[in-house]
Amino acid sequence: MSQTSVRPLTIEEIEATAQDFKEDLQRETNRKIRRQDSAGALASLEAIEYVDKFVFALRMRAGSQIGRPARARPIRLFKKPAKD
Repeated sequence: MSQTSVRPLTIEEIEATAQDFKEDLQRETNRKIRRQDSAGALASLEAIEYVDKFVFALRMRAGSQIGRPARARPIRLFKKPAKD
């Protein structure tokens, strides 16, 4: 039995997959509208919204600086007040 290595997905890979899935859901929504299935169309639109929320939650959990170069935070040095 061969062991497969499992590699975690990057946030960019997850976003690309989510975008493809949302496009599929949009096509399904359009199909449901043409067939006059308003309940099914609404369900597809809600699914798109949930995918967006899921990706947003992943971004927030992973950190708000993803995709940006690392940078140092400014350091504030406080001076003691001068005694007169």
